[in-house]
Amino acid sequence: MTQYQRGYRFEREVMQKLAEKGYFVIRAAGSHGIFDIIAIKNIDVRGVQCKVSGKISKDELSKMKETGEKYGILPILAWKDKAGIWMEVVE
Repeated sequence: MTQYQRGYRFEREVMQKLAEKGYFVIRAAGSHGIFDIIAIKNIDVRGVQCKVSGKISKDELSKMKETGEKYGILPILAWKDKAGIWMEVVE
């Protein structure tokens, strides 16, 4: 399985978890943008960056925070390990 395939599969898993929690979920396919997924529930808007390894640069984290503040989006980093899928607010 290629790195792209692993990333795509992981994004789908994260989307499923958010949908199960009642979020309307949109995937920004191939965007290479700040957020891979946008999840909306009532007035709660979350921008999710999915990293299978959990490794992300300081620059990416900074851009997530800036964009979140500018547009009222809660920036979330999602990653995976042997215990499961984790999502954490970027502060």
